[in-house]
Amino acid sequence: MHAIPGIRGKAGREPGRGDMIMSFGGHLQTLREQAGLSRAELARRAGVLVSTLRNWENDRGFPGLPSFRRLAEALEVSVERLAEGVEDPEPNPEKPHGG
Repeated sequence: MHAIPGIRGKAGREPGRGDMIMSFGGHLQTLREQAGLSRAELARRAGVLVSTLRNWENDRGFPGLPSFRRLAEALEVSVERLAEGVEDPEPNPEKPHGG
């Protein structure tokens, strides 16, 4: 379901560091608020439903790559900035590496 490798919507701490890792939804909401955008305005600019954006901000789903890119553009941040501070996913033992 997570279309962007290296991002997961779960809060926690990165091992060995004291920096708090924010969930993707929390990070998205923070960036939206810093940009001075309402949820409705960001949804309009990114071409998604307000309910979809609300779900992402509440960590009930994750945008696919096209939506992720549109979010970054609408927030006027790089894809890297949108992804930064979000915890990397744990390896899936059932799925071969790289596949």
